[in-house]
Amino acid sequence: MAVSDRRGDGFFSHDGGICAAQAQRALQHIKIGLVLSLTGLAASIGIPTCDTVALLPKEMGGRPVDYIVLDDASDTTQAVQSTKKLISVDQVDAIIGSSITPNSLAMIRCRRRRQDADDLAGVVGEDHRTGR
Repeated sequence: MAVSDRRGDGFFSHDGGICAAQAQRALQHIKIGLVLSLTGLAASIGIPTCDTVALLPKEMGGRPVDYIVLDDASDTTQAVQSTKKLISVDQVDAIIGSSITPNSLAMIRCRRRRQDADDLAGVVGEDHRTGR
């Protein structure tokens, strides 16, 4: 039996039923970021890749999926900036990209540095998304 909590911001259950955080998570959209070369020297690869976004699933596990496409302009620096934006601002759940290898490698290094920061924050108990 679910009972409203005293703060009025969710439910808790004596029998281990669904809690407010799980219910809220089930309603959240899954965000997937794509960093593609839509302009610049690799646009001939990035544009067709971008066109395939329409074929990707609109729902996963019963949750709606949002795709955020950013152009790296076939530039490594721009690919890293786009990756940082997807992680920090858009708070995506996954990233796909880039269209070319140098940009993909730079994005991986950027993510690894961010993961190291996440691991350190986890040690001190801070969540980079909430700041708590």
